Amino acid sequence: MGCRFHSAPPLQHAAPSPRRERAGVVRGSARLRPHRRLPRAPGHQGDDDNAAQRVARGKGAEPRKKNYQTMIDIAKGMTLEEIEESAEYFASMPWSPWIDVRETKTVPKTYFRGGLHIPHEGEKAGMEPIGKRIVETPVDPLGTELMRNPRAGFIAYVPEGSVAKGELLVRSGGGKTLQCTICHGEDLNGIGTVPGIASRSPSYMARQLNDMKQGTRNGTMAALMKPVVENLTSEDILNIVAYTASLAVPESGD
Repeated sequence: MGCRFHSAPPLQHAAPSPRRERAGVVRGSARLRPHRRLPRAPGHQGDDDNAAQRVARGKGAEPRKKNYQTMIDIAKGMTLEEIEESAEYFASMPWSPWIDVRETKTVPKTYFRGGLHIPHEGEKAGMEPIGKRIVETPVDPLGTELMRNPRAGFIAYVPEGSVAKGELLVRSGGGKTLQCTICHGEDLNGIGTVPGIASRSPSYMARQLNDMKQGTRNGTMAALMKPVVENLTSEDILNIVAYTASLAVPESGD
């Protein structure tokens, strides 16, 4: 889970476009951006919380995430004030359509490059079963990887039936966890200092849940999540993030 690549044939534009119905698209989603500034009590570090301590430990539960060390090095060079300022800056950005979630049985074959899974071309091109994976790919690999185009979106391929299974877990707990809506709100866009989880990158969300389950993400808010994730299987996490990623983009200004 957490691999990235794009669909074949590639789309002809990278700029966000109005949400539209088309075969295979479950729902329109969004780039991973906070859609509101969250109030913080004096001295509260948030859960991004114990950021300095988590960065200093310098590890995640997924060793294949190669750019993890790069982010650790960047964060170690920042003060807590600079981290807070950066968070406020990103929180001020409006939401935009960013991820299309598509249920499928097969996905393009890919290779790993620059932190992304890129579809093969030529003789190596082809399709393969998705299995129990979420495969998240840039619509425009060149624009995303080399040109760093901030408007080049992603497609997230998910197994058939995963969105409905994830909705059951998120909305009812499915007998093995708590409903996400209790803390994250009915629309899953967050309440107070509890972050929103709707419309986020599914690979990102899966890493966060796995890190909390494996104990490599800590802090006050992460500690509250540990009993929530402890009984979840990898497939449960896959289904949950497939559903949350498929939710509609929050209205601008929410």
